[in-house]
Amino acid sequence: GVTEGDAVINVGVSGPGVVSSALDAARGKDFAFLCETIKRTAFKITRVGQLVAQEASRRL
Repeated sequence: GVTEGDAVINVGVSGPGVVSSALDAARGKDFAFLCETIKRTAFKITRVGQLVAQEASRRL
């Protein structure tokens, strides 16, 4: 459509390994800490994807 860009790039960031590693580091902590760890890790994964997409867009 008119509002669509001329090109589209799909970027994937592997999250399961990152989340698993973060949870391993949080082993033995309470549930609230685990929830916060997952939330922060998900944000970081999303942010990395955004930064990669911005750089790819800039280079195009």
